[in-house]
Amino acid sequence: LLKLNIGSLSYKDTPSISRRGVIAQELATVIPEAVKQTNGMIPNICIWATLLSSNALRLDEMPHQSIVVNMQVRLIFMNNTYDVTVLQILENDNKNKIISFSPSLPSCIENGKVFVYGTNTTYHTVDYDHLFIMCLNGIKALASSQIS
Repeated sequence: LLKLNIGSLSYKDTPSISRRGVIAQELATVIPEAVKQTNGMIPNICIWATLLSSNALRLDEMPHQSIVVNMQVRLIFMNNTYDVTVLQILENDNKNKIISFSPSLPSCIENGKVFVYGTNTTYHTVDYDHLFIMCLNGIKALASSQIS
């Protein structure tokens, strides 16, 4: 436990909210059973794009996260969210990218602005319940040794 760095952490999609904790990848080297691998969408793109058709969009600015073929991407509209897979990068220059994706969006979705949230990836999370119980057991063992 002495090897763990405890710090103030915040998430990309809620940077104004911070909490105290440990970094899962660091914890995994000390207490691997207190770390879970999770698969899900993360907010690593977070840019506006223009929907050109039911299966193509133009990224008006280059995201810091590279978008590549076969990548799963989450698109957010006013009332709906769709997870799509990039099929092709049709145009790629220094200013923008046009990508095609599948499945095609429903015909009721109008062309216009769409928010490109992020990509599907595997990431690590801390099981704080497990960590808490381990710490309690450690405190209990220390207390027992002091009483003896």
